[in-house]
Amino acid sequence: MEDRDKDKELLINELMGLHKKIAELEYVNARHKQTEKKLAKSEELYRLIAESTSDVISLTTFNLHPVFTHVSPSVKVSTGYEPEELLGKSPFEFIHPDDKNKLFPILKNYVNAKIKKFLTGKELPTTKRIEFRFKDKEGNWRDFQSTGNIVGNKLLFINRDITESKLIEEKLNKSEEQYRTMIEHSNDFIWALDKQGNFTYFNKIAEKISGYKIKDFAGKSFTLILHPEELSKVKEIFFKTLSGKSQHYEVKCFKKNRSIFILSVNTTPIFKSG
Repeated sequence: MEDRDKDKELLINELMGLHKKIAELEYVNARHKQTEKKLAKSEELYRLIAESTSDVISLTTFNLHPVFTHVSPSVKVSTGYEPEELLGKSPFEFIHPDDKNKLFPILKNYVNAKIKKFLTGKELPTTKRIEFRFKDKEGNWRDFQSTGNIVGNKLLFINRDITESKLIEEKLNKSEEQYRTMIEHSNDFIWALDKQGNFTYFNKIAEKISGYKIKDFAGKSFTLILHPEELSKVKEIFFKTLSGKSQHYEVKCFKKNRSIFILSVNTTPIFKSG
């Protein structure tokens, strides 16, 4: 009878232990399924972002000789390549030779940051933004701005095609240079003021006629060269110009030697964005 009670007690303990293990396994399984769902959701979210954005999202191996392991479909729009054509290939096969030197130090920094984290547990900032030229399928160079970071054991790059904006910027710079040259060689007296009425520029002919140098007058009020009886009128005209209205008027001014000269003036507001 006593042995039977012991056996019964052992059986109960074993059953309780088994129930406990089953409960633990169910908990682990539930956590595992929950993690799988989160992972699937993250992957789906990533896929939706990667497929809908115009930016080219790429993953490479994490070493000094990286190769593409993933490239988003948007790469075809920018470069003409199908994503599959780039997989397993090094980004350096497509990057302009003059730009490769920018990238090697960054890769080295990524590796050093990873080693530092492994040895000390401390994370170093690794997000970098660079610009480089990438050869498209037709052999043309496309300008990209790229932001890179370490993600697990991969390098993640978000690449934006800035070719068109670069071309616009170059045209704008060229246009500004031509405009500046035209102003410098104009026979008209040309000056520029900021919104406070302070000189920011006048051309060579203005310096020659007035005797003033822009280096002496930059940041100073235009009222300093006006005849006192003109102050009220010109201030009123100045504020009308600020409101967006072009003005035409004549005004008496002082040269550096304090002799008086008369200017026929056309004022036009120039509004800069940003």
